[in-house]
Amino acid sequence: VQTGDDKTQVELPDGSRVWLNAQSMLSYPSAFGRKERTVRLEGEAFFAVSKEKRRTFTVEISHSRVAVLGTSFNILSPGEEKEQIVTVETGKVSFHPPDDPSKGVQLKAGECGVFSPQDRQYSKVLNEDPNFQAWKTGILVFRGTSLEKVCQAISAHYNRDISLSDSVDKKRQLTATWNNKKWEEVVEILTMTLDLSYRIEGEKIIIY
Repeated sequence: VQTGDDKTQVELPDGSRVWLNAQSMLSYPSAFGRKERTVRLEGEAFFAVSKEKRRTFTVEISHSRVAVLGTSFNILSPGEEKEQIVTVETGKVSFHPPDDPSKGVQLKAGECGVFSPQDRQYSKVLNEDPNFQAWKTGILVFRGTSLEKVCQAISAHYNRDISLSDSVDKKRQLTATWNNKKWEEVVEILTMTLDLSYRIEGEKIIIY
């Protein structure tokens, strides 16, 4: 299954569900084997895996493997040379190299695993991003978030180049929830709320 500019939802042969972000690809067999369930991902996807004690569910991504029995988690694997991020919503996940599970990290709900292709290291941190599923849910949540981080999140979510001019205090805080709004609405509300303005220069949106 390969997505273009739109997202899609897939049900796997074992009943597991996968939400694929835009510009992503998921490969899987028409039927899983008796001992394992293996799929391959390029891009980003959220997995809700059906629990089975006898068959491990494995997601193959470049450089790494993510193995579970039954849980829900998000994988961001944007390319060979970029960081891979696994964020666990429920259950436990093993995030490790293809040939040696002992060299990876064990993740539980509320944690993120990060793999850096440059130093080939796996690390584990608490998930402090409430918007890691925003691409799937369409909901953006900010709670006393700095304007700089708000713009970064909006830019990533809508795939738009949104930046702040030097005259704007990047540390100003915003508390807001936006549910499936268009980027134009979000920028309008943001600038009105903080008494700011914006202009569009080619592909760029500049807030001042």
